[in-house]
Amino acid sequence: MNLQKFVQDGGLFVLVANTARLPIDYGLTTGVSIQEPRQLQARGSIYNAKFSDRNSPIAYGYDETLPIYFNQAPLFQVASLIPSGGGDGPGGPPAGRPSGRGSLTDPDIVQGMPQPSPAPSPAPAGREEQLTDEQRLQLGAFYVPPAQRPRVVCAFASDEKNLLVSGMLAGGSELANAPAVIDVPVGRGHVVMFANNPMWRHQTQGSFFLLFNAALNFDSLDTERAAPPPVRP
Repeated sequence: MNLQKFVQDGGLFVLVANTARLPIDYGLTTGVSIQEPRQLQARGSIYNAKFSDRNSPIAYGYDETLPIYFNQAPLFQVASLIPSGGGDGPGGPPAGRPSGRGSLTDPDIVQGMPQPSPAPSPAPAGREEQLTDEQRLQLGAFYVPPAQRPRVVCAFASDEKNLLVSGMLAGGSELANAPAVIDVPVGRGHVVMFANNPMWRHQTQGSFFLLFNAALNFDSLDTERAAPPPVRP
């Protein structure tokens, strides 16, 4: 409770590797989960990552890509706004075909079932998100307001062939495009989760400043974050 109060009052809580389970398991954060690997073998190696949000202070001073150290876990997953949607962003679930019929270019028609209206596209800044009654029912208590949604700062390379820099990798499709650094607003503070270890035995000097940037800018991590849409009266 004291830790939660510390963050909500404006503190910064940094989690590295498997310690990231703590705020998730105890409900301190929303919109982030950890999935168990099925075939992934990524033991203590270096992998390519890309910055998904260059506007975050955590990314200050970095180029588009960064090799990072990762040791098997955790595999973060960030919830999309619409759970049944495509989720093309880092950590979002891949678009599915409910009917299981046809190829990717064929229309996906579920036989004998009423077709729901298509999911709305993301709302432009300054406009309220439009959700259908069915979508609001699906989301229920899991709806995360825009200002509290996780901010994926860095993600592993989306191309499995370009993931490995040095070491070993098998089942890389589970790691491709997975979030590597996530910033979750909690009250007036932030919880920053690292899938990688940014300070591993002085062997990861290139990623040291990910942690330093978070600490130095603890009170301005919302910089250039997309403004939440206004609520209709």
